[in-house]
Amino acid sequence: MKKLNLLVGILLGFIILSCSSDENTNSTSQVPQLIRIDRTSVGLGPGSPIQSAEFINNRPNIINYFDENNNLTYYFVYSYNTNDLLIEIDEFYANNDHRSKTEITYDSQNRIIQIKNENLEFNYTSWTVDYTFNSDNTISSYSESYFSGTQEKTFIINSNGYIDKEIIDGQEVVSTEYENSRLITKTTTFGVFNYSYLETGIFPFTLQNILGSNQINVVLYHNTLDPDTFLSSLSTDLVSEVSFYNIENLYTINEFSFPLTKTEYLNGEIIYESEYSYE
Repeated sequence: MKKLNLLVGILLGFIILSCSSDENTNSTSQVPQLIRIDRTSVGLGPGSPIQSAEFINNRPNIINYFDENNNLTYYFVYSYNTNDLLIEIDEFYANNDHRSKTEITYDSQNRIIQIKNENLEFNYTSWTVDYTFNSDNTISSYSESYFSGTQEKTFIINSNGYIDKEIIDGQEVVSTEYENSRLITKTTTFGVFNYSYLETGIFPFTLQNILGSNQINVVLYHNTLDPDTFLSSLSTDLVSEVSFYNIENLYTINEFSFPLTKTEYLNGEIIYESEYSYE
């Protein structure tokens, strides 16, 4: 399922996952809309991609990837249904050849029930994930990959409606603890991750913008509680530190408490710099 993790990481590299409805208002000025995020790899070595996300109505429209010489290498186009739910992500090479397509299907309660990726370049199904919702507040996941076979796992929903446990082969592989909507601690087979937040500041875009208000979709979109990204909060609050990786995020904030810039450090070294544009 590496392709799935990469696909989600492309989007999550830009955002803080969220199921909250926090908003920041100003009585004298119109709240600006996010239109672009530019994220540059700084300390990850040569060949690291430059990412640029374009937003319409506070939702991603196109995410572009460039090489170290600022040449476009590939891009992703996001499509939505009439309920403003994300239903398709199309991947293209720089020459506009259609490389892959990912389709997301929802049930009548707007819960994700299937995600499927088709390799259009070589005409085969790369992977699928199907979900079954059980009467005991659990969700069964069945995934099938062209390269790595099948996997079954179970997600457990807590009393607040959040998925807080992931179980594979009877073993708990990920668990989370929340304070309100903030992810405070995540325990995995690799170790314990502790999250700290800024006292002020709000991320202008959340997964709720594209996956709807059903908060379990945030986890189902990844098919894991531990995606290949450092950003795994269920709050619009800005993450300042992640202890396990020794990550620190520094921001500059505008008058609406939205970030203008973000610098990401790993073990004291800069790894990413991001700029946010509004209108």
